[in-house]
Amino acid sequence: MRRRRTKWLFAGLVLAAALISAALYTGRQKKILVVEELETGKIYAELPVETGEEVSFQWEHSFEHIPWYEYYEIQEDGSFLLNTIAVAGFGAGSRRRWTAPTATRTV
Repeated sequence: MRRRRTKWLFAGLVLAAALISAALYTGRQKKILVVEELETGKIYAELPVETGEEVSFQWEHSFEHIPWYEYYEIQEDGSFLLNTIAVAGFGAGSRRRWTAPTATRTV
């Protein structure tokens, strides 16, 4: 009887130690921003990031050929929260080439 109790006590201590270690490890995990091509899986960059940091994406619109900027904040769970979009114009009649954004929208 005593042997069985000792076995369960030991198993409980091992389980508790494993749970505590997992909790501490999870709390210390670093967030890594990975820039990857989805079709090939090629990784272009892996950058350490922290909650609250800003990430921006910038590109040229494929049809209108105007610059487009988006600014995100990194959340605790690793997701992005869109803060601002800046576009160099909207609608018909807009000039095709701009040197800086002319319209900014904070979300």
